[in-house]
Amino acid sequence: MLQLFTYNPEDTTRERGYFYTMKQQLAVIALIVPFAATEEMKIVSQSAHKMVQSSSNISIFVVMCFVVATLNMIIGSNVPMRLEISKIIKDRKAKLRVLCDITAEEAQKMYTVMQCRNDPNERKRIKRKKKRGDGNQTQRSDGTD
Repeated sequence: MLQLFTYNPEDTTRERGYFYTMKQQLAVIALIVPFAATEEMKIVSQSAHKMVQSSSNISIFVVMCFVVATLNMIIGSNVPMRLEISKIIKDRKAKLRVLCDITAEEAQKMYTVMQCRNDPNERKRIKRKKKRGDGNQTQRSDGTD
């Protein structure tokens, strides 16, 4: 049960702290004046709201900096990649145009050349040929040129 105490600053017998005397005052005001407690609570809540808002402004600023930095990294990494992809697509389209313009015989020659380059045995044969010199020119043992 709530006990009513009148606030007496000269009373030192109870040795109560500041918060306890504040509670006493608010209890007396709440019983004497209607809606006084709500007005006091409004003032207390407004001051608490200001304190929370001032501390949260810093947090909001930090979060916004992180958001901007994240967006900057995403855009910064995607733009060069997309530019390079579009460049590769343009190069491939140009090569396809060139391929469409060549004849079937030229295409067959290029295919065989590319096949020889990709064949590991062919690469070994070409390396051996380069080491020996020109492998196509052989000297005949019968002395005729």
